Amino acid sequence: MKFCTKCGKPLEEGHTCKKNDQNLLLNIIKEIFIKPIDTIKKQTKIENFNFACILLMVNAIISGILIYNIITESTNFLIPWTIQNTQFLKLFLQGTFFTIVSIITTGAVMYLLLGPISKTKLNFKTIFTMLGMTSIISTTLELIILLFLFISTKLAMTMLLLTIILYLTILYQGMTEITTVNKNKLPYVFLTTITGTLLMIFYILPMLLF
Repeated sequence: MKFCTKCGKPLEEGHTCKKNDQNLLLNIIKEIFIKPIDTIKKQTKIENFNFACILLMVNAIISGILIYNIITESTNFLIPWTIQNTQFLKLFLQGTFFTIVSIITTGAVMYLLLGPISKTKLNFKTIFTMLGMTSIISTTLELIILLFLFISTKLAMTMLLLTIILYLTILYQGMTEITTVNKNKLPYVFLTTITGTLLMIFYILPMLLF
């Protein structure tokens, strides 16, 4: 039986200590904006996979709320969370779903290109753990963008653009840390990954759903 290295609590196979998870999140948030690449490299471990999945789900939910506010040009962060608010439910669920699909597509394409196609032994959990750790940056900034909507929509959209650029930059650097693939090939792998994700979100999914 394994034990938590922080509090000594016995752990079931495949589970982590909640207290440890809380400390881990606080430490990552504190460190990731100061040393983003070092922090992602340090925390991208298979044992953090479940924790990373939770981070990705939180990111999808926050993204869904942000998408609703941007599309409706709403500055009401405290949206009525009721079944009667059909507009919110529709846009929120669509935004959350599209975010989840984009995460899965990004991870799947990256895994195929860096793993089987490149003939390396890269575990898919490693990729999704890296995506989860990277998502902390975008989730934190998306919360700030929601607050910026109270001040100015243009300011919020500028912040969103900068967030996307920062996220993609750190995502690329994170990708370079988890693979042994020739560094000269990585820009093309990254471009193919982003292209595949954009095609899925803006072309394939709308064709299937609408």
